[in-house]
Amino acid sequence: MKAFWPFIVTENVTTRFEVCACVVGSALTSTNWQSQVDIPVVTQTPIPELAELVALLNLTPGRRLYEFVVQSGRVPDPARVPAAPSAELRLVPRSTSEVWLYLANGVEVPAEHLACGLVRLVVDADGRVFDAQEVTRGLFEVHACKGHKPPPNAYVAVRYRGYWYYIDDRDLASKAVFFLMLKMSRLDFKQQLLEKPVLTLPVAR
Repeated sequence: MKAFWPFIVTENVTTRFEVCACVVGSALTSTNWQSQVDIPVVTQTPIPELAELVALLNLTPGRRLYEFVVQSGRVPDPARVPAAPSAELRLVPRSTSEVWLYLANGVEVPAEHLACGLVRLVVDADGRVFDAQEVTRGLFEVHACKGHKPPPNAYVAVRYRGYWYYIDDRDLASKAVFFLMLKMSRLDFKQQLLEKPVLTLPVAR
């Protein structure tokens, strides 16, 4: 399974399956009150990957349009919790903290830290060592190097346990993701300030 599709948790994904919308000619269309996913059948020949996608998402087969619904809470995996197929494509967006946790895969781990046990090796289902940076490769990458000062090509850097962790100033994708995450974190902080607890004090008569 491709690393850019990490949120399908099922053992039924075949090695041929790819969830690139462009492969099957999918498009997202919006109206004033709703959004729909358009999955047109571009050929008369059945597309195995498209049928697999519909089955994985527990969608009603044979439809061209599926309503796009943002839902709070977890959506049960239909492979583990059987349910009737639906015409709605339910999406549970990640929280800001979950996005930070996901992007942490893109941080380079010094070999010294691995050797002394500060960081655990990431392994796949078969027990083989997996490079977690491949999950966010080309999207978000943080490099590590030793030195008294941050490298001259660092866009932003922080020192931790003798290493400088930095985003390369030439890495436009990582800079854009970092800037977006800062904005999202500030929005979350403002929301927390607005949701102040109400203190009720009993008043004796």
